[in-house]
Amino acid sequence: MEQRVKKLSDWIGRIVYGLISLSLCLISVAMMVVAMWGIWISIHEKALLISALLNAIGLIVIGMAVFDVSKFLLE
Repeated sequence: MEQRVKKLSDWIGRIVYGLISLSLCLISVAMMVVAMWGIWISIHEKALLISALLNAIGLIVIGMAVFDVSKFLLE
């Protein structure tokens, strides 16, 4: 009986960590897409490109860090 509880607990833990990892991965990809979109809009609207690039750098760095955390959780 104790073995079954341990297996069930392990299985539930893997599912929860997998869902969290997937969520973080999707959020990080969304952040990177938003960063690229901001640069694209800035170029086409002749807006301040420097500001868009600095915002994009921040979003991409944070997105990469979040992606790395999601990868760590998956392992």
